[in-house]
Amino acid sequence: MNDNHLIKILCAGAVKEGVRACAELFREQTGIGFDLEHAIGPEIHSRLNAGTAVADLVAMPQNGFATMIEAGQFAPRNVSRVGVVLVAGAIPVGAREPDFGTVEAFIASVQSADRLYISAATSGRYMAGVFERLSLTERLGDRVVTWPTGHETMEALAADTTGNAIGFGHATEIRLHDQRGTRLVGPLPGEIGRETPYAVGLFAGAGEPVAAKQLFDLMVAPRGRALFAETGVSVPA
Repeated sequence: MNDNHLIKILCAGAVKEGVRACAELFREQTGIGFDLEHAIGPEIHSRLNAGTAVADLVAMPQNGFATMIEAGQFAPRNVSRVGVVLVAGAIPVGAREPDFGTVEAFIASVQSADRLYISAATSGRYMAGVFERLSLTERLGDRVVTWPTGHETMEALAADTTGNAIGFGHATEIRLHDQRGTRLVGPLPGEIGRETPYAVGLFAGAGEPVAAKQLFDLMVAPRGRALFAETGVSVPA
């Protein structure tokens, strides 16, 4: 192991609590610590493409691994899905309740909102696409406010004083803010909803390949997937 004796993990926000739970269990079992760096999925992918990522393990949307495998940065056997995360909506505590029961109700709720918060991360890019598909982008205009990360999006939502704001993000990240001024409303209607698959991969350039592989094995084993499930990640059957 290197002088730091730490497994370096580069992780997208939607699964960071599951990753953290697995890494903490691994530390209890082995005494090997970890350094968890959080970044949005598109940024992780860009850093991998640019060759600037420093990591032993990477957790990000699964579709981002395909080109990385082709480039030799990950071996196929060392990439595994840990589960899927729903895109959902949230409101500030006490704000007007939106209706996500149908696409029509969703459209009405969004159009009547005073402000809509999304992130520059995977979930926010998806929501921007939903607004475009439903011909809402121009109608919503500058009521849509984009923040760099899911955490910042929820912080801004919690601070909103209009009484009629909605924020969108991955359900796992929204749940982290349930006691911080926001409340999870629920997923989008099925026709426009999304389950984003997330995977973890052992980086080919890992500085701690042996320990990182052991942690990888824990994450994709039943115990690890149970820990992901406890944070709101829907695990594969």
